[in-house]
Amino acid sequence: MTHGIKLEKNFMKKYKSTNNFSEETRSLNIHEPYCEKCKSNDKCSLHHIYGRISKSAVNAIYLCHKCHAEADKFNRTTGIKGTQFRKELLKTRLKNLTKWGYTFKKEDMDFLTEIAQDIKDILK
Repeated sequence: MTHGIKLEKNFMKKYKSTNNFSEETRSLNIHEPYCEKCKSNDKCSLHHIYGRISKSAVNAIYLCHKCHAEADKFNRTTGIKGTQFRKELLKTRLKNLTKWGYTFKKEDMDFLTEIAQDIKDILK
């Protein structure tokens, strides 16, 4: 699988991130390198859904420049609008991680426990 290794190195080089996510988390979108919200592939990068409280793969979502700017705006918004937007991003991320066969780790479960009150309605 030399081709896969080369693809991964090229992907990681092109989409090098300056956030605190692990290499594993950064490489989750390697086969589907597009915005998880709108499916664009324009200047995509990882975004912390619930801020930098966790570097869990569940707290990371791959967004294009436009959606990332929208998410950053909502991160500064308190109340219903900001909370609902984060829930939508989290729901999308959980769906994608499950689709990709991701194995949830203790760090992911700890993160979900930490935000459980906020997301109890989407974990049903």
